[in-house]
Amino acid sequence: MEVVHYYMTLKELAARVAAEFQKHYGRAPRWIVAAPGRVNVIGEHTDYNDGFVLPMAIECYAIMAANTVIVPGKISVYDTQFNEAAVIDVSAPITKGQPNWSNYIRGVLTGFQNRGVKLPALDVALLSTVPPTSLKKRKQDERSRLPPHASRHR
Repeated sequence: MEVVHYYMTLKELAARVAAEFQKHYGRAPRWIVAAPGRVNVIGEHTDYNDGFVLPMAIECYAIMAANTVIVPGKISVYDTQFNEAAVIDVSAPITKGQPNWSNYIRGVLTGFQNRGVKLPALDVALLSTVPPTSLKKRKQDERSRLPPHASRHR
């Protein structure tokens, strides 16, 4: 797994994902898009239960470089950190697949399919400085197993 430098600016991260796209697919990307990570200051898990939340953007990003392809029906997603690719068949209903991280993307694509959106064939390179939720969950699990007298603020 490649280490991403969290101190890089958004412009530097965009240049990096574009270079990774070029290296993996052999051509330049047409689009580069970025979305900030977020944390909920208050209201974790209440937004989908009719509660209130106060989300805040953080200086971590999910960045994608993409370009269309001529061959219809497939989206290829290359994760630059794990050096893994997933090819998703979008010509039929999307199902779970490997690698596991691609199921997040498959879920979003399924939502578009369910709304009748015709998905284009794409090549995508993905770079993220947003910490994986599994790390957050693992830390929570580890803290919950601490004995009562141990400090929970590590």
